[in-house]
Amino acid sequence: MNNLPDYLNDSAHLVLNIQGSVTNQFIEPTDYQHENDSNYTYSGRFVGSEGWITFVSNNHSKSVTVYYPGYFIEYIPLRGDSCICIKHSDSPENRPGCYIEQEAYNENEEEEIYGCTSSSCATIVRILLLITPQAEAKLPNREEIKTLAKKWAENINLAFRNSYIPHRIEIELDYYNFTNYHISGDIREDVVNLRNDLGANNLRSSHRADLLFLISDHNYISGPGGGFLGHVGNEVVDPTRAHGIIDVPFIDDPDFTLAHEVGHLFEAHHQRKTGGNPPDPNDCSFAWKTSNDKYSIMNSAKRPYILHYSDPDAKYNITYITGNNNNNNAGKIRTTGCIVANHQLENKLQLTMRSSIGVCGQFYLYAIQRQPEQGFPGQPPYTYAWEYSKTGDFTDAVYFSSASSININACAIQNPGFIFIRVKVVSSDNEVIQLTRKINCKNCPSHQAHAEERSRLIINGYSFVNGTKINLEYPDEDIAGYSIFSLDGKLISKERISTNLPIGIYFIKIVNKYGLIKNIKFYCHEL
Repeated sequence: MNNLPDYLNDSAHLVLNIQGSVTNQFIEPTDYQHENDSNYTYSGRFVGSEGWITFVSNNHSKSVTVYYPGYFIEYIPLRGDSCICIKHSDSPENRPGCYIEQEAYNENEEEEIYGCTSSSCATIVRILLLITPQAEAKLPNREEIKTLAKKWAENINLAFRNSYIPHRIEIELDYYNFTNYHISGDIREDVVNLRNDLGANNLRSSHRADLLFLISDHNYISGPGGGFLGHVGNEVVDPTRAHGIIDVPFIDDPDFTLAHEVGHLFEAHHQRKTGGNPPDPNDCSFAWKTSNDKYSIMNSAKRPYILHYSDPDAKYNITYITGNNNNNNAGKIRTTGCIVANHQLENKLQLTMRSSIGVCGQFYLYAIQRQPEQGFPGQPPYTYAWEYSKTGDFTDAVYFSSASSININACAIQNPGFIFIRVKVVSSDNEVIQLTRKINCKNCPSHQAHAEERSRLIINGYSFVNGTKINLEYPDEDIAGYSIFSLDGKLISKERISTNLPIGIYFIKIVNKYGLIKNIKFYCHEL
């Protein structure tokens, strides 16, 4: 975590998806604590302008997605198929100011537009994995299976992010002795039987799962129909056919069968079968290879896979096949995601804590609850209780407000150091939900220190790209590493002087002698 990009400072905006809700907070990347969690571990990956961090603690995981595309767009799912888009300024003096807007997302425009419309929403899709006894025997113990399930979910979520899909997958686990196998051993018949299996569907309802997959060890690869790693029946969005079967050896890398079959239940398709010569009459032009040796995960046969649902650069007959929602897997999933998420409606009280950060430990925090529909527990009006703690376990809790929002100065309580803030929300029918976050008091530099810093003469290093001089923002003697990457993370060059780069968006990654990383985004024009 010491080598995070330098723009992930106190004002970095992290989108945390926690146990069915979306929690959006301004926090430091290493500063997150959820109620009753401790001793958390974290890992992450960053490519160019975006990345993710996953926190794991007490058998819960929280995945954090960080975007930095010049400005930050946050998708907040609402009920139904709508969302709010919040655009956060990239300007340090304006951060974390934001405004709410509904803005067109036109996938046919050459210039990328960030936003959402009524046909483009962000939501959470819940998948239930039913582990058969035979499959369980091939897996580690149940605690380790929970960890594996988080990795399987992250495969899909990473492919979503790589494909600019704003939805998120959550996986739940249960164990079920499915016995309704067809005598033929045909997985296609077993999927039909699974759709009609009362026990499996009761578990799906109790978990409020939008999609259901049976994890088996039935050796379908040697079965009728040429062999299968998994199957869902057909590419369809239908709550009565939102079922599939995966044979346990093929869930994860290198086959990514779960991610592949999940795509089908969003109407994603395989590749064009004949490569376009002659044109394939079937609607299968969606998963073409991304390079000479990598293929998107909806490709039905070729390996190795790259975690993308569509290749953004794939062409067919000199036409971009990913140009609209009708022939683009990523576009299809963006469009159908909120329909899939409504297979099993989620009606529970959910809580978000948001904040803006001032100087020297001053925070403005406010609680936002997403109320369920009428008839479900968690109805307004709501009462609030705010407490702070120096220890984090709240054995020393100090109550300080009953408002829905608060101003608090962490430095007035503990200077320097962290304190923990908890808000508890109680509905009129006594549903209780609470959320905790950690805020930091940092010593404020003196005016003299600022003056001394301003008076130093620093000559930064620079590079030339297609004849354009780029300030590297570190002195030459402090630069330990220099690399140019394309937007998809591909290494382009390590030379300070680069020519003939195609038109596009690139990132310069600079590593200084202290291990700090700075990313500079630039637009490359032809000479």
